[in-house]
Amino acid sequence: DMVEKTKVLSFTIPVSDSTNVLSLECESKNQLKLIATLITAIMNLDTGDHIILEGLPLFTRITVATFFSVASLFEDVGFVRPNLNNHLIILSKFLVRKDSSATEKSLASLERIITEVMSCGENEQVLSVWSVKDLVQDPIYSEMVLFNQLTIKEQIIRLTQFMEPPPPQIGRAHV
Repeated sequence: DMVEKTKVLSFTIPVSDSTNVLSLECESKNQLKLIATLITAIMNLDTGDHIILEGLPLFTRITVATFFSVASLFEDVGFVRPNLNNHLIILSKFLVRKDSSATEKSLASLERIITEVMSCGENEQVLSVWSVKDLVQDPIYSEMVLFNQLTIKEQIIRLTQFMEPPPPQIGRAHV
């Protein structure tokens, strides 16, 4: 049942040893693209649908506010334990119709974020649109912090794998 009603949004971030994911997440064009993608996804959902967010970075307060605006429209939010460079967030059971007040409130919040991002100058970045006090009161905030910590840990492991000695060869005879 979940497979038939599931849409996967994959946020591809260039993966290299020198990629600064935080810097990419702060760029206005990327923030606007993220919001546009999420709005499009919301508008194509039916009640009971699910979304899997693959590779969504949640390191800045503006991205967290964007995520919370969308997550509020779902019954359940699940964070899948990250593995190296892979991390998933599952938004389960879209609760509302496209024309409901909850959807309108979520879209209004996203529009406010868009307005803030678009109003900043060329060399400026919007890092937050909600106060920290508002963000930390959300029930899933602590889970999201743990998810971020694990995501960073896994990225460090991926980037430092070359430093690990190769595993010992078992069963090879020495001549």
